[in-house]
Amino acid sequence: MLLTSQNGQIASANAALCRMLGYRHEALVGMRFQQLLTREANTLHQLYWQPLIGQLGAVASVKFDFVHRLGFTLPLMSNAIACPRLNGIVHELTVFNLEGSRYEHDLLCARLLAERCLAKNLQAQRALLSRSSPCVLRRPEPSQSLLEAQMLAIVSHDLRTPLHAIGMAADLLGRRSHAADSPRLLRVISRSVTRAQRLVAALLDFTLIQAGRGITIESKEADLPHAVEGCLDELRLTFPGRQFNYQHSGGRSVWFDTDRLYQMIGNLVANAVAYGDPRTSVDVTSCVEDTTATLTVHNSGPPVPLDLLEHMFEPLVRGEQQLAGATSIGLGLFIVSQIAKAHAGCVSVVSTQQGGTTFTVRLSQQSTGTGSTLTSVTPSRSSLGSFHAV
Repeated sequence: MLLTSQNGQIASANAALCRMLGYRHEALVGMRFQQLLTREANTLHQLYWQPLIGQLGAVASVKFDFVHRLGFTLPLMSNAIACPRLNGIVHELTVFNLEGSRYEHDLLCARLLAERCLAKNLQAQRALLSRSSPCVLRRPEPSQSLLEAQMLAIVSHDLRTPLHAIGMAADLLGRRSHAADSPRLLRVISRSVTRAQRLVAALLDFTLIQAGRGITIESKEADLPHAVEGCLDELRLTFPGRQFNYQHSGGRSVWFDTDRLYQMIGNLVANAVAYGDPRTSVDVTSCVEDTTATLTVHNSGPPVPLDLLEHMFEPLVRGEQQLAGATSIGLGLFIVSQIAKAHAGCVSVVSTQQGGTTFTVRLSQQSTGTGSTLTSVTPSRSSLGSFHAV
């Protein structure tokens, strides 16, 4: 048992905890709870534990790595509850030992990775905006602070799903260290971390575009169908419940940025999975003719509403009929359009009740020569909706 103030200062500790951590009672009193944790556990305490107990008044089954007085690490489980007292709110904590498993370190790192991604991204966004030139794209009305608040609200909301999945899977693995379903739970964690990383990557790209620096690509001559097949192989692992079909026609050698192509196809396929009929396949095609390479991603299902169709490639636009479990912050298709423009191409969409929804990307193949080409695209006013240059 441990009793602390709101800022973590230890008021009392029972004999069992003192023995567990190797401290005398008088040595613990006056220390801060955070001083007993490793650096990684301190990050978890700051980003997860403190906000949660502040909002809910209680935290259950949180694993921390404590540092014993002799210096070695001791993984312990903790529960906490906020209790009002005459002199303010105090936190009552129970700390207990739990038999570890070989997965524990990886699970803690996975959760910290997802949460650190968000923290680093927000820090990078603030830095980019503060260093941007006078021609940076800004929103006149409402204020820039309102946009930032909107972005933070969207990202924090959409990161809950993968982080919650990580937490649940980690707790289950911790309780069933030798369970037969451990590989399945580890796959859940891996997919959830990937989703969180995609959210953060999309927000970083949007930040660069918003700051007027655009998307940079490095085009090289490569085998287009081979690259598309590789991307779809990864997506089959990400969406194991869906079927993906792929067909290619025409030539194979194309100039493009492989990483950005993966990102573009991934965003289009994720959109098809989120809004398409889950009973049908997602169909991908590619075609190389003359000076144009064409990619299409098709899904069956309800058509896109007409009032939404004309705004599909604007930032922060999200459909309302998204399937449960899908994650979107409304930037995926906007990023697709910017990647296409960086390749001197374009993207379009056709959506009907009978034919489903088809996104078509056309990439210009005017670039010739050897080596690689470096290209940067800065979006126009229209691509940022209500943004304009000042």
